[in-house]
Amino acid sequence: MKLISSVGVRPAIEELIPQFEKATGNKVEILFGTAAQMKGKVDAGESFDLVLLNPPQVDDIIAKGKGVAETRAPVARAGMGFAIRPDAPMPDISSDEKLKAWLLTVKTFATGNPAAGGFGSVYFDRLVERLGIADYTRARTKWSAPGEFAKPVGKGEAEVGVGLVSEIVAVKNVRTVPLMEKDPASFVGFAGVVGTGAKEADAARALLKFLTSSEGQSVFRAKGMTAG
Repeated sequence: MKLISSVGVRPAIEELIPQFEKATGNKVEILFGTAAQMKGKVDAGESFDLVLLNPPQVDDIIAKGKGVAETRAPVARAGMGFAIRPDAPMPDISSDEKLKAWLLTVKTFATGNPAAGGFGSVYFDRLVERLGIADYTRARTKWSAPGEFAKPVGKGEAEVGVGLVSEIVAVKNVRTVPLMEKDPASFVGFAGVVGTGAKEADAARALLKFLTSSEGQSVFRAKGMTAG
């Protein structure tokens, strides 16, 4: 079966899929990218059995007749955060003023290109615009591949990585600084739906059921996410 998925849930999906394959005998082909990129592929006619994207995108897929409405299910939520080096002091970002002051001390950032439509990079771009420091951060930013922004920090190639916490916890040699846990706008949801043209509809339904089971949800929590 074919799964099209946002890279935001990749750490959990890559742990869960082998378990699903072993338990059911089904083989899963996965296509990862930013949610915007993957939604574009679906809109362009890419075939799929199951998609895991942001809820509004899943709802649009259903509205366009490409998803089976009755199978739609929330899967997980992920919040924004920073990846810092293990020996770096934990910053105080409890207010906009303190967050701005800390960001202005950072020499190099790593994050995805907002043009690719990834939630984390788009959110950060809007955040620094609001704080009035966009020129400063952009001049010091190295674009990373979708979901890969924490790796340059772990390798010592960047001081701070910016993106989803779920994409940080899987990377070695970094620490996580949650951004704004009380701000609903700093979280993004992920939902799944079986395709109306699914060739392996039963397997897709079984996988979605597994992802939303208590066993599946425990893995999402371990990867820095919460229930959808």
